[in-house]
Formats: sequence, C-alpha cells, structure tokens
Amino acid sequence: MVGSFYWNWQQNTAWKLPDNSICVKLRLYIKTNNIRLFTKKECGNMYEFTEEYVTGVPLIDAEHKELFRIAGEAYNLLMNEFIPDKYDNISAILNELRNYTKKHFKDEEDYMNSIQYKRMFTQKIEHEAFIEKLDSIDMDDVDENQKAVLLDLLDFLLNWLIHHILEKDKLIGQ
Repeated sequence: MVGSFYWNWQQNTAWKLPDNSICVKLRLYIKTNNIRLFTKKECGNMYEFTEEYVTGVPLIDAEHKELFRIAGEAYNLLMNEFIPDKYDNISAILNELRNYTKKHFKDEEDYMNSIQYKRMFTQKIEHEAFIEKLDSIDMDDVDENQKAVLLDLLDFLLNWLIHHILEKDKLIGQ
C-alpha cells in the first residue's frame, strides 16, 4: 500500500494518515457501497495505542490507551458472529465510553488548567461535542440497526482517536 488513507464512508471523503496509525491496521475500504472489515488474522490488533499517540503526559497517555481498548472492544463485538443480538453489549460499551470519557476529559482539563494551557477552551468545546455525540445515540436505533450503529460508532471513534489525539492532545505535552 502506498501511503495510508482513512475513508469516511458516510461523508465519502478520505484523508492521509501518518504511518502505523490504527487506520492502517483497520483498513476499511468501499466496494459497491459496502464496507469490508478485514479480520484480525489479516490485520492484527485493530485498535492499538502506539508511540505516535504518546503526548508525554503519563496520565493522559494511560487514559488514551484505555480509550483505544474500549474502541477495540466495540470492533470485536462487531466482528463476533456468535452474538446475534448485540444490543446489551452495545449499550454496555456506550455506557463505559460515556463514563470513561467524562473522567478522562475532566482529568485532561484539570491538567491543562494546572499548566495554564492556552488552547483549553477549544479542547473543552471538542470534549463537549464528543459527549453530546454519545448522548445523541438513540437506543431504539441501536436495537433496530445494530451493525450500522456499531459501524457509525467505530467511524466516530477512529476519527476522534486519530485526529483529536494527534492534532490536539499531543500539543498539551509540548
């Protein structure tokens, strides 16, 4: 593969990614309006916290690693063919993600405040938008469209993990 690209299948857009990003491992692609998700055997660990995501702030890095783990759990659920009704599992992942991101965002904002970080206001706005996105997920829709909801959630998390950490959070540790 020459270069690595992330394809947002809902917005029909793509952008170049840094080497070794989680998207390279996920390798989503479009073919006749369907998404093919490569198996773990083909790709290895789908959501992996690597050196490129290190901010240099140990608490933030540990919490980002946990966010990658939760995203990996959502991916594993999507790929698990032995769980036909995934509603309870999706609900549990969403609750864990909501609770954990609230804790993480508070910790991150407390740290930014302690160092008088100049971009804290922008960060807070993005954090609030993340929580609002999670809160806007309709559980009736989850029940009726489990695969689509999981794909949307993974698309959202992938975008967040790549762009927010690499473009925003890494600046905190500099």
